[in-house]
Formats: sequence, structure tokens, C-alpha cells
Amino acid sequence: MSLIRTTKLQNLKDFSVSLVEKNDKKYYNILDNKGQFLFIQTPYLQNPFSITDYKDNKKYGLTLNVSEDEYKIFENFKDNLLQKVFNNEQILKDTKKKIKNVDVLESLFYFPTKMNEVEENKYFSVKVGFNSDYEDKDMLKLNVFLQKEKVQTRQVKELNEMLGLRNTCLYVLKPSLYVVGGNIGVTFKVELMKMKEDARDNKIIEKMEEISFEVLDDE
Repeated sequence: MSLIRTTKLQNLKDFSVSLVEKNDKKYYNILDNKGQFLFIQTPYLQNPFSITDYKDNKKYGLTLNVSEDEYKIFENFKDNLLQKVFNNEQILKDTKKKIKNVDVLESLFYFPTKMNEVEENKYFSVKVGFNSDYEDKDMLKLNVFLQKEKVQTRQVKELNEMLGLRNTCLYVLKPSLYVVGGNIGVTFKVELMKMKEDARDNKIIEKMEEISFEVLDDE
């Protein structure tokens, strides 16, 4: 376990991309302005759907509703990241594709935000994922807080039941850049969920500059 601090979504500006080589594999980490892993703290967001599985039931994801302003922050993050990737010769080489400009890179780049238009209304969302236990994929690796209590259970079924009662949560997300088999993009993994109890809870948490918490180490 290690203690980390977060960057609030509205303060998401300065970050960098760093190459790590381990066991003959390359990983690209996204770091904050202090050179630590970037963890993004969202405001309280609604998740209108349950946790769903994808990729042949091997991974779990959740769709979060965001405001237009929050959507723009994620899109600005993407634009800045695209520029950093385009300026990194090693990443471009690892894509094994001819990328002449940022527009070409963007056409190949996966980013999990979405904007839907229904009649005259616009709806914005971001898709996030979870880290699963190696031996039991239904056991998710994240911290869950209800009021001041840390909830130990992380089973998908039980977590879905909790979300059914309280579908407004604060999230801490860890973005990761992947370059695999010519594919390139970003995923956001949930490291922490803080479930909203009432309006007072929202006021208390919004006064905080950052959240500090213990994150489960990767396997």
C-alpha cells in the first residue's frame, strides 16, 4: 500500500508522459507536475448504469455523466496529451504507423469521452474501467468509502447494489496511455469511489483541496 494525493479535475493542466521498460515490455506512465502518477479527483458524478462487463467478460466498465464544462476539461487533457505523444519519437515509433501530424494521430487515438445529441439536448459522458483481481475477475481492486467508513467489499455484484442506492459518487481516476499492436489510446481506471450520502457530504468534500488515500499496488 502507498499513500498518494490527487489532482482535482478543474486543476488538470500540467502533466508529462514517461517511458518505463520492465520485463522487456514498455509502459508509458502519465505523471503529475511533481513527477508522481497522475490521479484525477472528479466532483460528484452520476453513473446512470450499472457496472458492465466487456471484452468477453474479462473487464468491467462504468459510464459517468459529466457536465459540458467537465467534458471540455477531459477534451483539453486529450488535446494536450496528443501533442505530447506526437512530440515523442519513441511513442510514434511504437505505433508502427506513419503519423505525419496531430490530426492523423487523433484519428487513431482512443479516448473514452462521448457526446450524444438527443433532439436539442446534449449529453456528455466518460467511460471508466476497473482493475480486477488476477484470480477472481469479479473482485475489483479499488477503495470504496461510504461516509467516513472504508467499505471492504469490492465484489461487482455488491458494488452494483451499493451504486443502485447511491448512484452519485466522487471518483479518483488513474489515466494510462497504451500502445499495443498498433493501437494507441487512454484508459481511466477507478482507484477510489466515495459515495455521496447527502448534500452536506458534497459541501464538505468540495472544500478539500485534495484527497489523500492508500492505493492498492499493482500486481
